[in-house]
Amino acid sequence: MAVEDNYLTIKQKAQRDKESLECKDALECLEVESRWFLISGKQNLAVFAGGAAALVGTAYEGAVSLGHVIMHPVDTKKCD
Repeated sequence: MAVEDNYLTIKQKAQRDKESLECKDALECLEVESRWFLISGKQNLAVFAGGAAALVGTAYEGAVSLGHVIMHPVDTKKCD
């Protein structure tokens, strides 16, 4: 099958496979594969956007923590 499984749920994969088996000609099969490729791509972007937002949040929190250490070195506990 030409469509990647990335970012499709189990239910979506089952539906895609069912539609692929039921297509009657090459044009209909191409339409099915194209539609599921686009669905997978959209969900891939959504996952990527969520991951990027998490990275930005983590970087911000790290910068705030580092800023606290620099601005208040006495308050920073020594690690043994």
